[in-house]
Amino acid sequence: YGEAVVRITIAGKEMEALMKLPGQDNVLRLGPIRAFNPYSWQALSMITLIGALLLGLGVYWVVSSFEMRLRKLEQATSRLAMGHLGARVASEGIDPVSRLGQAFNKMAEHIQRLIFIQREMVRAVSHELRTPVARIRFGVQIIEDSVENSFVQKQLKGIDNDIQELDELIDEILT
Repeated sequence: YGEAVVRITIAGKEMEALMKLPGQDNVLRLGPIRAFNPYSWQALSMITLIGALLLGLGVYWVVSSFEMRLRKLEQATSRLAMGHLGARVASEGIDPVSRLGQAFNKMAEHIQRLIFIQREMVRAVSHELRTPVARIRFGVQIIEDSVENSFVQKQLKGIDNDIQELDELIDEILT
């Protein structure tokens, strides 16, 4: 009737098209055409290669992200070890690296607070030690000025040397 006829095999692996040429008794036959096999070894190997490539890129991205964040944490740790007590890391998220960063920041704050308290305590102790030492030195100087005995003068000189040693010890503690 002038229409094309398509014939497909039962297995669906081949097909052919037939069409009667207008005004002739001949038929044009196109085929047989083999169907594309989506499970050929070439197609499977290409899909596997592309999948492995995408998986590798994803793993690389995740690992490099973790490595960069761990490197920043290492740099902050080094700065803290060198005495920069204000060293902190940015830690947003709930992944293990973020939790490690949060723990580092808490530790750094605690160390900073302890060092501040220690400095304040050393200042208070040195003040409390210097006050009686200054009173003793003042008393010894008054006695030195009023006594003419050479034995007492020698003893007072020894006490003055001891007071000087105490002063130096307090300075070393502050340093």
